[in-house]
Amino acid sequence: MKKVVILMILVLSMLSINIFADSAKDILKQLSDSMKTFKTAKQSYELIVEKNGNKSIKELDIYVLIYEENEETKNKTILRINSPADVRNTTVLNLSEDEQYVYLPALRKVKRISGSSKDENFLDTDIKYSDMNLITGDIEDDENSKIISEDENNWKIQIINDDENVDYSRVEMIILKKEMMLEQAYFYNKKGELIKVMKSQDLIKEGKNKFWKKIEIQNIQNDTKTIMNYLEAEYDIPITDRFFNKLNISNPILVYR
Repeated sequence: MKKVVILMILVLSMLSINIFADSAKDILKQLSDSMKTFKTAKQSYELIVEKNGNKSIKELDIYVLIYEENEETKNKTILRINSPADVRNTTVLNLSEDEQYVYLPALRKVKRISGSSKDENFLDTDIKYSDMNLITGDIEDDENSKIISEDENNWKIQIINDDENVDYSRVEMIILKKEMMLEQAYFYNKKGELIKVMKSQDLIKEGKNKFWKKIEIQNIQNDTKTIMNYLEAEYDIPITDRFFNKLNISNPILVYR
C-alpha cells in the first residue's frame, strides 16, 4: 500500500512540474528571457509602409539596454527615425509597458504616452504605441494568458487585454518551441474581429543573438501594411541607464552616456 501511495505522489509531482513548465505565463517569461542575450545594442531597420497603393520608406535605429531589477530581467529602448527629413529625429522612449514618451521634432516637445494615446499609431505605420514592447521583445509573463493549442513545433498563447485604453480585446501568439521566438501575433478588437496580423520571417543567428530578418504587420480593416527589414546591429555599445531619459531623446544627436 505504501508503495502505491508513494508512486501516486511521484506521478502527481511529475504532472504538477509539467503543468508549470508548460504554463502560458512560464512560456512568455522564457520567450522574453531568450531575447535578452546581450547587455546593450543598437539595431538598424528599414521601415516600409504600404498604403492606398503608395509606399513610404523610413530608416530607424533601436537602442536597447538589458538590466536586472528585483531579480527580473527587463529592458529599456529608444526608437529613433533617421530618415526621411520631414520626420527625422522622431523618437520613442520605452521605459516600461506603462511608461513611454515620444519626442516630436516639429513641435519640439516630449509627450508622455498614456491613456488613449497608447492606442494611436506611430507616425503613419500600423504599429500602435502599445505594440512597442512586443516589437522590441519585452514581453511580460501576463497573468491573463493561457495556452489555447500546442503541437510538436509551437505553442499558441492567448493574452486577454485588460487595458481599456487599447482597442485590442485579445492577442494570440504563435511561439516556436525549438527557437523560443515569437513568429506570429493576431490582434482582435473589442467586437472579437481580427484587425491586425504580425508575421516574422527568416530567423538569423549571430552568435548567441537571434532576430528576424523581416517583420510584417498587416492591418486587415484598412488594408495597409508595415514591413520592418533588419539592416545591421552593434552589440555592447557604451550606453548606460542615463542614456534612457526623456531629456536625452530631444537631442538632435543621441550622445552615449
